[in-house]
Amino acid sequence: MRSTDPRNGSSYLATADPGGMFVIANVEPGTYRVAAERAGFVRGEYGAHGSDRTGSTVRVSDGQKVSGILIKLTPQTVITGRVLDEDGDPVAGAAVSVMRYSYARGRRQLVPAGGNTTDDQGEYRIHSLPPGKYYVTAAARVPAMWGRGARPVQADDAYAPAYYPNAPDVAIAAPLSATAGSVLRGIDIRLSKTRTVSASGKVIQPSGRPLGRGAFVSAVREGAGGSPAGRASGTVQPDNSFLIRGLRPGAWVLTGEARDGDRRLTARQTVMVTEEGVEGVVLSLAARSTVSGTIRIDGGAEVNLTGTTVYLEPRNDMTASESVSGRVEAGGAFTINNGAPDAYSVAISGMPDGCYLKAVRFGNEDALANGLDLSRGAGAPVEITLSPAAGSVDVAVLDAKQQPAAGAVVVAVPAEASRGNSLQWYHSGSTDQNGHVTLKNLAPGEYSLYAWEEVETYAWMDPEVRRPFQKRAESLSIRENARESKQVTVIPVGAGE
Repeated sequence: MRSTDPRNGSSYLATADPGGMFVIANVEPGTYRVAAERAGFVRGEYGAHGSDRTGSTVRVSDGQKVSGILIKLTPQTVITGRVLDEDGDPVAGAAVSVMRYSYARGRRQLVPAGGNTTDDQGEYRIHSLPPGKYYVTAAARVPAMWGRGARPVQADDAYAPAYYPNAPDVAIAAPLSATAGSVLRGIDIRLSKTRTVSASGKVIQPSGRPLGRGAFVSAVREGAGGSPAGRASGTVQPDNSFLIRGLRPGAWVLTGEARDGDRRLTARQTVMVTEEGVEGVVLSLAARSTVSGTIRIDGGAEVNLTGTTVYLEPRNDMTASESVSGRVEAGGAFTINNGAPDAYSVAISGMPDGCYLKAVRFGNEDALANGLDLSRGAGAPVEITLSPAAGSVDVAVLDAKQQPAAGAVVVAVPAEASRGNSLQWYHSGSTDQNGHVTLKNLAPGEYSLYAWEEVETYAWMDPEVRRPFQKRAESLSIRENARESKQVTVIPVGAGE
């Protein structure tokens, strides 16, 4: 049991008796999520419509006794099989991944749900999976080999990654439908040798010195998501040259990583790999940026910034950059280390109650609208302005029988198209046991208010997901310091199909 308030951090633990009963005593007033775990089962949350869904919050008042908390655990799914070559011999050490479609930053993409490596008999076992539709993919290890005179081998016969049962691409792969507690056996994948090519070149660091140990280059194929079928890597040689083998023709993003003392160095370049491969790629490393800045409060109001964090979120899905962040100090200053040379959106976690993100300046640039570009380094400090005049909306969600709908996912979707790709501007929450939720810290503007009985996390950022339900949405207009109330009818499971 954990508080939903990131500034609170209160959590409680209890062990259920043989009959599944549990008691948590001396709970501080607040709003909580209650979940349960047991070996052989998928983690379950109170009020969730599915084993991998967010459930209802539980609101606890001073002196209140809350009862009737029922958590349903779902038996895990297991997938087992073998990876074989074209002769039916086992492939040891192959990376096997179970993939499923999910949403990240509002885009539907293939992401890993679990994985393992085959043993000496080519066998694998992947467990702890919730029910759902999966794709299984396998990729053999590709050794980094060099031709005579340190020239790379441009064409090679290698085992191409494959999706079950023997598909080169997920578009023609066979999906597996896994039910609760099922064990899917015999999910064998056959790898076939195919002509692959390599990418080669040099990695150069600013000092011109040879790179130390640990330098590497990775490649991600366009549209591959998190699948190992679209990833490859290679080490950097003492003369700073690199070779990545096992690539298929297409667009790839090459990323070089190295260290120079305590500094992390990064380079990134998109290349088109042809049927002859690609040579002469030069990855010019640059030191990752340290971004410093200050948060100020509009109007000079005093606001508690304890627990507030500034995040930089990559704007380009094709890059391999990760989000980076820095905690805000009491006076409003923050420092973010290791920002890769990439374009980012600025987001705030642990936003002080009653505040919204009003402005972000990066030198003379409006980084709130255009993002923060670190491709040329950090340069000027970042100036963030929070306004203490945010709006909020108290939402009551009813079902078709006009009864409170607990566990509904409520989302306020911004109308401004320029805000569409940043999670910063979407406000979401799940209703408590009484069908209520309050969405706080809304920036002034126009919103559409949706309430789903069940929806994938972040799927509501996708306009195509929202389109069938637009007539069910409630219009919401937020002005500074507004305190609105809305009643919404829940969108039931299966609606719009």
